[in-house]
Amino acid sequence: MAQPDEIKNGDIPDAAVLMTWLYWLASGKGIKTETFDELKTLAVANPTEPFDCWATDIKQRLFYTGDAAEGIGGFISLGGGTPSNTEEAG
Repeated sequence: MAQPDEIKNGDIPDAAVLMTWLYWLASGKGIKTETFDELKTLAVANPTEPFDCWATDIKQRLFYTGDAAEGIGGFISLGGGTPSNTEEAG
């Protein structure tokens, strides 16, 4: 499923546009779910593209900022368990 049309601040989209976005998010496109090492690989492949993610192995919700100089290798922890291997992200 392709990403739906963009909705900008101030737009008042109809229900069809909103439902397209909700179905897109529900299909797992809005948050990447992989191991931390796999998420780091995604970040290296697209270093300037931010994404929201869940690291399945360390049970950590993270955000990749699109800037490897931020946080730990570009990742900022949003919550979850205590990551034991995030120091390796740099």
